Amino acid sequence: MQQMVDNAMDSSSGYGQQLSEAWHYMFGREPNYSAAYEAAIKAVESIALPMVEPNNKDSSGLMNSQPDRHGGPDPVAVSREKAQAAVYSAVFLVQCFKAGLVRRPAS
Repeated sequence: MQQMVDNAMDSSSGYGQQLSEAWHYMFGREPNYSAAYEAAIKAVESIALPMVEPNNKDSSGLMNSQPDRHGGPDPVAVSREKAQAAVYSAVFLVQCFKAGLVRRPAS
C-alpha cells in the first residue's frame, strides 16, 4: 500500500496533492477524519471526472456521500473506519486511472 501511495502522491497533479492531503489527515499527528474523507474523494474525482464525464463541469461525483457536509439537527460525523476506507479506496482508484486500467471505450 505504501508503494501505491508514494506513486500516486509523487505527482504535481491536483489528484496527487489531494491524495497526499487525505493521507496526512488520516495518518498524521492530529487526524481529521472528515478532511481525510473529503480530500480522498476529491482526489478520485480529480482524476476520474475528466475521463468519465468530460463535458460535465458541474458534477460533484462522489462527494454527495459525505455525511458530515450536510447541515441539520443531527450531523453524522465521519468515523475513523469510514475515512480510512475512503483513503485506501482513493489510493487504489487513482492508481487504476494512472496505470490506464480505466479508460473510455473507443467510439
